Amino acid sequence: MALALGGGVPNARAPTSTPHLLRLLGAVGGGRDVIAGSPSFGRGLVCLGVGGGGGRGVGGGGGGGGGGGGGWGQAPTATRALSSSSGDGGGGSSSPDDKLRLARERREPSPTRGVRGGVGGRGGGGGRGGGGAGGGMGRSGRSSVPNHLISQEDFPELLLRLVADKLDNFDVINVATAFSRLGRRCDSGSFPRNIAADDRFRELMGSARDLSADARLQARELANIFHAVAKMSAAGKLAAADAGVQDMLEALDQRAVLVASDMDPQAVSNTIWSYAKLGRMPGAGAQAVLEGAVVRVGPGMKPQETANTARGFATLGLSPRAEVLAALEAAVVRVGPSMNPQDTANTAWGFATLGLMPGAETQAALEAAVVRVAPSMKP
Repeated sequence: MALALGGGVPNARAPTSTPHLLRLLGAVGGGRDVIAGSPSFGRGLVCLGVGGGGGRGVGGGGGGGGGGGGGWGQAPTATRALSSSSGDGGGGSSSPDDKLRLARERREPSPTRGVRGGVGGRGGGGGRGGGGAGGGMGRSGRSSVPNHLISQEDFPELLLRLVADKLDNFDVINVATAFSRLGRRCDSGSFPRNIAADDRFRELMGSARDLSADARLQARELANIFHAVAKMSAAGKLAAADAGVQDMLEALDQRAVLVASDMDPQAVSNTIWSYAKLGRMPGAGAQAVLEGAVVRVGPGMKPQETANTARGFATLGLSPRAEVLAALEAAVVRVGPSMNPQDTANTAWGFATLGLMPGAETQAALEAAVVRVAPSMKP
């Protein structure tokens, strides 16, 4: 937090009382700047709270600035230290819930407010702070949750609690990020045995289903949700046969028909890989548009994306059309020199499982990759 005094204003003075300064810090409640009034607009100290998500701030001669993260800002260390307590004389052990709460508080900033204040007068021309980065409207029409609160959460339980508390304020990006984060943490020892049975997760699935039905779920978010669900299922932490899971996947499948044409190479390969991991055959419409997407994005596919696409088709037993196979083979020729051992093995396995003999150029690229990566291959 920066403190500036009255910019050359005669008789401007700093607060001399420590309690007054601490009250000022507490009043700002998360604002990043405390700014002195300008010579043209009164004198003395005027504080400007960073107005997040449309909060009102008062500043000398100007409007309040937009708060980062749609209404959230970093809480001042001083006020946080004043409000903390070790409890029971200090040094006592904390319960698991206390540890989870403290871990969350370290990540979750405090809401910011514009503050009217000043020693020696009000600042002139206060304005409304603009919406901060990451702002938007959630399902309820209220400001969405700053996405970093979700993307940086390491504890599955805390993430599920955030879902329970804030789901009505989640926008489409929040929902997809929550799925992705759970997918990344599904190997955690604290992850639920079957997250599909958790009411909070069921609410999150319902949100994904509704966003699909309302045509708000776009290509990247759909692929991320599919991928996360497939990872949790593959890790044995989600019962894919659960009725709620199947309802959501059916909605995602129908939405894929409309958004696959906007998918980038990673989204295409992740979606095909996800169908394979879930053991779920895409509907006829989804299959057709995904194959068309492979043809479109093939020239931009990376080695892993090429390998996962080939493996996904083979796992599902889907023999691609001639133009799709040609796009895959062209990708193998292009990325073969960059394939690692797993990419090489998965691609070769894909062609073999489908009973497809690659063209001469594709075969040569795969054979050259085998020669190059063989010293690093695992059994």
